[in-house]
Amino acid sequence: MGQQAIVRAGRHTVRRRLAARARDKLRSVVADDPAVADKALPYAGGASTFTIPAPPAERDGGGPRDRPVPPADRWDLPDETDPQVYLDSGEETARLLVAQLGRHGVELAPDPTVLDFGCGYGRVVRWLGGWAEAGAVWGADVDGERIEWARRCLGPPFQFVTITSGAHLPFEDDMFDLVVGHSVLPHIADGADAWMLELRRVTRPGGHLYLTVYDDHTAARIRQGTGSPDLAAPLAEAEARAGRLGDGADLIALNRRVGGAQVFRSTAWIERVWGAWFDIVSMEPDAFHLQTGVLLRKRARR
Repeated sequence: MGQQAIVRAGRHTVRRRLAARARDKLRSVVADDPAVADKALPYAGGASTFTIPAPPAERDGGGPRDRPVPPADRWDLPDETDPQVYLDSGEETARLLVAQLGRHGVELAPDPTVLDFGCGYGRVVRWLGGWAEAGAVWGADVDGERIEWARRCLGPPFQFVTITSGAHLPFEDDMFDLVVGHSVLPHIADGADAWMLELRRVTRPGGHLYLTVYDDHTAARIRQGTGSPDLAAPLAEAEARAGRLGDGADLIALNRRVGGAQVFRSTAWIERVWGAWFDIVSMEPDAFHLQTGVLLRKRARR
């Protein structure tokens, strides 16, 4: 290669690296800017070319424990320390969901249509096979890496779709009998109201939503030092300025960014705001770790 060609190649490499840095910086700025609400985490987001592997053979056949488990470094909960614990955690969450519905007389149709909003890798979805075989179970998440893994490794009978952080779901009106969101609303600081109304849109009249939230009880547990010690100091700082949650502060949002926010809503706020849009069937503290489980029912049209 001649000297000029070497120089041109070097310049091309420098320009490519500078462009990549600029793209990474732009992504970081956009991700942290609450004024830019509609954001995406696409599969292989940093690549101009990507491939998706074929489904593994062990996906087909067997039960939920026989299907693959996602990479350990991407598990969601700190107490998930090995594959067995990961599977146990999802199974227990699904069991508690079914128990919560049963306690309040919620009976799904024989062929239910269910949405797990913010499903991640399908930690809970994999345990809903009975519903999926009889009807349809969808998982939706903003993280394209997780959705593609779930589609490949859990696949039929479950269905998955990647969404953005903008409040839109690619589903028809009144499609779902049940919408579930474990530890999703506590991490949405901006646009949460629009998301609640979008979830209402895709739920059939008389259908239910089951969502877990940070509320007064969660805040009290953190103050007492019985959970989430990393939130104790920022929560105390926010409450020193605005008053305690439920006693001066209606809503407290910490670490305001997509996927990283920690949002506390007072019980009074939930009753006043969500209660205007849904019937509040129940609120059960400690339903999901420190979070309160809120069971809502979409009202019939008048």
